[in-house]
Amino acid sequence: MDQIWQDFLELMRSGVYGNMAEWVAAVGAVLALVFAALAVRASRKGNAHQAEQIRRLEQDDRERERREREAQARSVAIWYKEEQTNKGTRYRVYVSNVSTLPIANILISIHYGDMLRNVRETFIPSDPRFSSDSLDYVFNMIMEKGSESRNQYFDLSISFNDINGNRWMRKVNGELHPYPGQTERQRVARQWENRRVD
Repeated sequence: MDQIWQDFLELMRSGVYGNMAEWVAAVGAVLALVFAALAVRASRKGNAHQAEQIRRLEQDDRERERREREAQARSVAIWYKEEQTNKGTRYRVYVSNVSTLPIANILISIHYGDMLRNVRETFIPSDPRFSSDSLDYVFNMIMEKGSESRNQYFDLSISFNDINGNRWMRKVNGELHPYPGQTERQRVARQWENRRVD
């Protein structure tokens, strides 16, 4: 090992491969390039991590906004109950609005067999068990006539506007969807209109 070191020092003194200062500068330049490459790599990892954090925060914000937008709509439900009377089986339809705010422009759709009927209500206040005689009449009529049909498809749903003007559809099975036909642009425009009124 001493011999290798001695030969190296002899080459340095001879000046064939440059002097000691040039070698130190060359080694320093190589080390600087290595450290610069390591810094770039660490910076890219940090940027990728920050980009992932930002993506997750934006996703959380979108989810929170969706939950806030759906909060009142999730408080609305529709169901029916079969009751035995002296005249036979009768049905009673109930709408529950357990939010503290009313819903408006209500359209209750009853689809059974080949028949589809809609019942409109203007307004349903905050009420855990709202029912309507006209709705019950139409529902019972559809159930009687629909039972005679060979097509036994049945669906009951409620479409309504929440306090912000968003239109929703809730099915009897509990599914909640933004109302078909209301685009995101219409929803945002309606929200801006509501803000201007306030």
